[in-house]
Amino acid sequence: MILVVNDRFLKRALHNPLTGKLSDFGGLILLPLLIATLYDFASRLLRHRAPAPRLHAYSMMVVTIGVMFTLMKTTSFGIHAYDALNSAIEWPILAGKALLSGSNPWAWPSTNALVDPTDLWALPALVVAWNAGRRVIGGRERPSTDPSTCC
Repeated sequence: MILVVNDRFLKRALHNPLTGKLSDFGGLILLPLLIATLYDFASRLLRHRAPAPRLHAYSMMVVTIGVMFTLMKTTSFGIHAYDALNSAIEWPILAGKALLSGSNPWAWPSTNALVDPTDLWALPALVVAWNAGRRVIGGRERPSTDPSTCC
């Protein structure tokens, strides 16, 4: 909720370093949990009994997100890779809107993200995400004592 309010309203109204840092903290907490949730949802939707994400896999995902965030915030390669990925995700949505409004659907979106090493202050947010995920995923890994769930 804070991430949505910050990105949709506070950034436009205040446009200061605090709103940027709030987005970084919120995104680093939300992204690992969102990916794990989408994985679980997709496996249920496809009626595929994929094993629940294990804690070590979740931990590696959190570390990978931290490394990618660090590259994005400290190198031009990282920021260009982020811009390309973000644009590829956004383009189909924006192209659809453009087609409906009669404008050019081939315009490639670009972010205004910048290399900013001070954003690395948000990395401890990954500890919050890992701890929250550990509780959920760790609970899935424990064997059930309910005899009706056996076999």
